[in-house]
Amino acid sequence: MTWADINYEYKKTITVDKNRVYHTITDYPILVYKVDVDLKDVSNGGHVRSSSGFDICFYDSTETIKLKHELVGYDPITGKLYCFVKQTITPSADTIIYMYYGNVHQTTDQSTTDTWNSNYTAVYHMKDFDTSHVHDSTINANHLTKNAVNTPIESSTAKFHRSQYFDGALTTFMDAASPVVGTGAKSVIFHVKKPTDANRNVGISNSDVNEYSGITMRIRPSTWSVAFRVGNGAPVGEYFDFVSLDLYDYIRWCMYIFVCSTVADPLHPEYSFPRLHGYNEQGDHWFSGAPVGTEAAGTSNLRFGKSYSASIPYPFKGYLEEVEILNVQLMEDQVWTIMENQWYSSTFYSFGIEEVAPPLPPTPDPVYESFDPRKDIRDGISTEADIYSSGVNQKVLTFTDINGNIQQIPIYLSEETKSSNSPLPSLPLIELCLVWEKSDPQDIGADTRKNFAHVDINIYYQHNDEVDQTILGQEIADTLCNIIRLKQTQLIPGVSFVNFNGVSYIPPEVRDRQVVYHINIELEALWYN
Repeated sequence: MTWADINYEYKKTITVDKNRVYHTITDYPILVYKVDVDLKDVSNGGHVRSSSGFDICFYDSTETIKLKHELVGYDPITGKLYCFVKQTITPSADTIIYMYYGNVHQTTDQSTTDTWNSNYTAVYHMKDFDTSHVHDSTINANHLTKNAVNTPIESSTAKFHRSQYFDGALTTFMDAASPVVGTGAKSVIFHVKKPTDANRNVGISNSDVNEYSGITMRIRPSTWSVAFRVGNGAPVGEYFDFVSLDLYDYIRWCMYIFVCSTVADPLHPEYSFPRLHGYNEQGDHWFSGAPVGTEAAGTSNLRFGKSYSASIPYPFKGYLEEVEILNVQLMEDQVWTIMENQWYSSTFYSFGIEEVAPPLPPTPDPVYESFDPRKDIRDGISTEADIYSSGVNQKVLTFTDINGNIQQIPIYLSEETKSSNSPLPSLPLIELCLVWEKSDPQDIGADTRKNFAHVDINIYYQHNDEVDQTILGQEIADTLCNIIRLKQTQLIPGVSFVNFNGVSYIPPEVRDRQVVYHINIELEALWYN
């Protein structure tokens, strides 16, 4: 069985139905929405370890590439998941994604702005970042600031997770710090729910006080329609006329996509261009006639909740959720693919059964009962080459003496047979004397224990008045620490020397022209039961 990360206890396949994909979309943020008892957190009988859903992640069909995703909403009690996963989808074959979950070590959010490709100017899931802001999920950071705290207010009335409720008051709106939507090709996706209200409403705008420029999204109760326009800066007429789509009722959520086309759709050349297209989830498709004049850029910051009109600002009353603004023209088949994903998600993909991670290999006997640290470390540092680099015809420790001169002193392990052709005398020598503490290991975590070892080293070498003995002793001690640290995985399998608690040595004493160092290195050993 293939398993991407053994830290995750469970996985499920997500299969995107190729018959619901009408156009290949590269790096498409797939909306994944699911309520699943397995996705409850462990305290509610499910298998997700994080109560925030942070241990949910996604892999490609090979289970070797971790996919970018954004976690928008998660309910640990019901197992509701609402997120977006970046992956290429195509009508030529089903797209397979693996969802992994159940990782006790994953305690931080794995969401990333890279989930949204460069075609997205702004994405608003309409949940509060705090009571005064709604954040843009893209790297562009086109965040919204509410006119006042909770105006508009976050609501649990939503198709997916959260929405912003606008009460129709002139003071209830929120603005970005720039117009966000520019001229030329553009697409706007949004979900709206409109309570019964006889007044005309403006939900989105970056127009001017006369409403001659930029974009405007209006709801017109008199005709039960949602309309979108693009201004040309003139008092009469618009660059694109209103495109109106039916607002089916005042009870349920509706989804709309408006597309400003600047080039012909290669798959549907029957549509002239440029023009403004409007789509809804019922399959209605309306489009404008030829443009009038030249498109005029919006002169105001992007606003949700009312227009910038000085005379009639048309405050919006209703709910807005999941607004996505793109700087490209979505083609006809891309539009219907997005509709299938966001409106008919239950048939756009299917979930497989839960799979359980394969068992971990058996844990070996505790290593602190089965190894001889003196022998294992000795065997690991078995030659001069393990300690010092090569000098001229000899292995040496290179250092600077008290007069600033470079000195090279050969160092040998005791009990090591010196090569017969060595011109050097038998001194100096190093003796390794290791003592393992026999006290009970300390429990420091769920399955983790540690113990301590002491390395006592006696170093003998011929006395030299040119050598600063203190510097040399520290040099030798530091060198040995580095050797043990570098070779720790080779010396004692299963044990990690995670820390050197300290290095100390007694000042050297001279005995018959030999200098003797007594160096103590305290090691801290860590292993898993």
